Parts: sequence; C-alpha cells; structure tokens
Amino acid sequence: MKRFVLTLFFYVTIVFNVFAQKLLPPSEGVYHGAFPDMGSTEDVVTISKILEFTDLTGKKPVWAYFSDNWFDGIHFPWDETEAIREAGSIPFIRMMPRKNWTSDQPSPYYKMQDIIEGKYDLALHQYARDYKRF
Repeated sequence: MKRFVLTLFFYVTIVFNVFAQKLLPPSEGVYHGAFPDMGSTEDVVTISKILEFTDLTGKKPVWAYFSDNWFDGIHFPWDETEAIREAGSIPFIRMMPRKNWTSDQPSPYYKMQDIIEGKYDLALHQYARDYKRF
C-alpha cells in the first residue's frame, strides 16, 4: 500500500509540476511546510487554520499538509486544495486509502491486490486529471 501511495504521489507531483509554474529554490534558507491543525481527522481544511498558523509562527507555510481520506470514495479534494491555494500555500495531499478509522490492519475495502489489478484505475486516473486541472 505504501509503495502504491508513494508512486501515485510522485506521479501526481510530476504531472502537476510539468504543467505548473516551477517553484525555484529560495535565495536563502529553506521552504517552510506545515500541518496547520487540520483537525483530528486531518482533513478539516480552512483558510483561517492556515492564517492562524502563520500568525502563531510568524511564517507562512509554502506547503500545507492534509489528509484526503477515501471514506466516500476516491475524489480529488477540490474544496481543500482551493482553500490552501487561496491562503497562499501549496497543497501537500496525503492520500489515505481507507474506508474507516481502523488503523491497526490493512483496509478490507482498498486492498493492495485490487489496486494492482486496476479495480480503482478509473477513479485514480480521474484524480490525477483533476490534480492536473487544479
């Protein structure tokens, strides 16, 4: 599962970077990325959370991290990514192929073998196309 998520992440990142403006290295220091309190489910994304984090730390995150839980299927998180972009940051999406909060065992719904065999290809390809449009 980890290999699949990492592969998809890198694919989406490459597709996004090919069609988006390139983020150049900073003239000094490093870029600041953060998980600015997106709630206990890690997916409650609001502009105010990012701005509160910026006010608290004095640093605006270049990347704002959140989880995209697949409880209701595989869909690109438009509202969350738009909120992050509107706050002036870049979304860092953690794709979470799970149907519920059970974390001590593999997902009985999103099985690795099903992913390998292409059961979710249509949804994942649409996810990548939507990310590209974003």
